[in-house]
Amino acid sequence: GGSGSSVCSTAGSPLTQMGFYPDENNLPCVIDGQYYDTVIQIRTPPTASQGGSSYTLSKIKIVSVSNLPCGLCWQLGDPNNEIPGNADGCMRVKGTSFDAPGEYLMSIIVNATVSIGGFPYTVNNQDLSSQGLRFYARVRLPGGPCPQVDTLAAGNTASTAGNVPIPSISGPAS
Repeated sequence: GGSGSSVCSTAGSPLTQMGFYPDENNLPCVIDGQYYDTVIQIRTPPTASQGGSSYTLSKIKIVSVSNLPCGLCWQLGDPNNEIPGNADGCMRVKGTSFDAPGEYLMSIIVNATVSIGGFPYTVNNQDLSSQGLRFYARVRLPGGPCPQVDTLAAGNTASTAGNVPIPSISGPAS
């Protein structure tokens, strides 16, 4: 289905720190073979940096969310999949997964638009996980425990609220 205002709401916002809420260890666990439907609240940063300079983040557009457990889909609370800089948005994740139990690092790809001298500058296909944002979906068997994110495993780090680095944009503008 498509994204739009009927998908989810930012009611209860504003969030006070950048990041995804709830954090992955408080995100409801996907139960293998059972329908899943949850809302993730998102707070975008006010700025992005490039080449040592900081710029006002006008908006991000979520292009894709991959590595969700098989059978789950995502939608945003905006019909254009956009969230303004320094603002709240929401993402709904739903479906039925039969994937193996474990942790799944979501790969979130965005187009970031900043304001440089009052003009928009967009950089496409920025992978937030490569910039320090780590957000995991977890799958468990019916009756089994929900796995905790293994922050000691190679490449894994905790992503607590407010612990999101200022995004750095790179690559050609469009």
